[in-house]
Amino acid sequence: MIPRVVSGAVLAVLAFTSILYLPQKLFLLLMDVVLLFSLREFWQLLSGYHTRHQLDSCVDAGPPTAEESSFSPGSPESCSRAIRGSERLGWVCLLLGLLLTWIWVFQRSWMPPYLFLVFLFVMALSLTIGDVEWRFPSAAGHFFGFCYVGFPVCLAVSYQKQPHELLLILLTVAVADIGAFLVGRSWGTHKMVPRISPKKSWEGFVGGMVLCVLFSLLYGCNFLPDKTPLFLTLLALVLGTAATVGDLFESAIKRGAGVKDSGSSIPGHGGLLDRMDGILFALPTYYCLSFLLE
Repeated sequence: MIPRVVSGAVLAVLAFTSILYLPQKLFLLLMDVVLLFSLREFWQLLSGYHTRHQLDSCVDAGPPTAEESSFSPGSPESCSRAIRGSERLGWVCLLLGLLLTWIWVFQRSWMPPYLFLVFLFVMALSLTIGDVEWRFPSAAGHFFGFCYVGFPVCLAVSYQKQPHELLLILLTVAVADIGAFLVGRSWGTHKMVPRISPKKSWEGFVGGMVLCVLFSLLYGCNFLPDKTPLFLTLLALVLGTAATVGDLFESAIKRGAGVKDSGSSIPGHGGLLDRMDGILFALPTYYCLSFLLE
């Protein structure tokens, strides 16, 4: 418990300091670090799918016979090649990801051709993966991860210019998580999706939403006076729901990969993705809501 509290406090101080005081280019460098670690964790989860399901197929298939090729689908050699190919694809995408936030900020008109280039690289390199049956799923997974993690990080960079809006998003996600945990632990009896997240309950979800609304109104009245109470209430409900869905979505990914945490980079919390799961849904949701209400 103590490592979790200490890690959470350090992350909170780092987030507040970087958002409020870092120059844009230093903030961009910090977000690049966050992006690279998060992408690496996501693609490790993807490799977990290969390891788990490919090795299951190896066990089911048994040792290859004399008539079977050692590189036929399901053979140990083919499984090994598939895992190595997926890791190689991840490293290339990781290097391409270094440019994402910089293009977003300084040359946004380059974003469509850049994404198309990443797409072509992913499709081409997927041909090096061992099993034919895993080439398309691996390519789709890597490109999805690139967008799933990359675009919210780009939005965070954009919203640093409106620091209190960015802090409102991040803190609302944190408050939803804390409220759901406290209420769910005390009164949670009706489980939301027990196969994905056994501890999440509807009572916790409602408690998190109530706390989100109260916090959003309090924060908005003090730091965002141009936002109406109706907007802040709607925003809290939408962001709290988005954060919960994001949490459940990543839990489903981890369940499929057969792991409890996305990594071990944050003591007491797991990996970066374990702390960012709700944020990855909340930032694009805020962007879309703001766009619709303009």
